[in-house]
Amino acid sequence: MRRRRQAYSRSKWNHSDWVLLFVFVALIGLMLLLWLLGKPVEAHEWYAKQCCGGNDCRPVPCEELVELGNGDWKWQVYTFKREQVHSSHDSKCHICIHPTGIGKMPLCAYIQMWT
Repeated sequence: MRRRRQAYSRSKWNHSDWVLLFVFVALIGLMLLLWLLGKPVEAHEWYAKQCCGGNDCRPVPCEELVELGNGDWKWQVYTFKREQVHSSHDSKCHICIHPTGIGKMPLCAYIQMWT
């Protein structure tokens, strides 16, 4: 008597196996996304504490900052007094503006100084 050959199945995975794989991959992706979003911004390491509360500073194009004749600098509608302007630690310019109950208050600016 001849033995009957078993039919070959292309995939030994059933529907529930695929669902588990999808859930696993989705969870790994979510964890990676949360890890990337949770990383601190490197520039915050050198912002002065009195200038930035951790969320008030951000890079801006240097060409948007205008030096006024008296040593102050202006960005959009915000004026940064001479005492609020510091030399940037990287190749970018940064502004720190704190939201208040009635508007926004300029805290300081980090500007690429060329001499």
